[in-house]
Amino acid sequence: MSVTFSLPQVPELHEPPEEADAEGCIQCQMGSKLVLFITGNCHWRCDYCPLSETRRDIDHMFANERRCESFDEVIEEARAMRATGAGITGGDPLMARERTLEGIRRLKAEFGTQFHLHMYTSIPFRPEWASEFAEAGLDEIRFHFLDIAAEEYRETI
Repeated sequence: MSVTFSLPQVPELHEPPEEADAEGCIQCQMGSKLVLFITGNCHWRCDYCPLSETRRDIDHMFANERRCESFDEVIEEARAMRATGAGITGGDPLMARERTLEGIRRLKAEFGTQFHLHMYTSIPFRPEWASEFAEAGLDEIRFHFLDIAAEEYRETI
């Protein structure tokens, strides 16, 4: 019996990551992160939103372009692409908070603590939630500020 291990495919980058880049940014530049679209629901109606009519305001989950009914399917997609982490996005993942927390826990349990997870949100939320996401295994939160003032996000950050 033989066991074969393979590393993620690392593309040649036109510009190398900068030292100040966040780990999630580096992995995305390398193309090694799964895109976990947790829900199409969002409480904003931004004119610039790139979501198509097939995803906007529809509560479906996608791993990359694959529609998933369960986190087992998400994990299968992550394995198929040899993901080193995942970016959790949507609509807004906080609109499906419990599902998002479940996904974070499942991905960390399956791939280990080195599997880097970041989440995008535009919702300023309670600091207790930040602790809850950290305990689940989330590595980074990226806030999409809807205006220049970050004051309402300060307590969470």
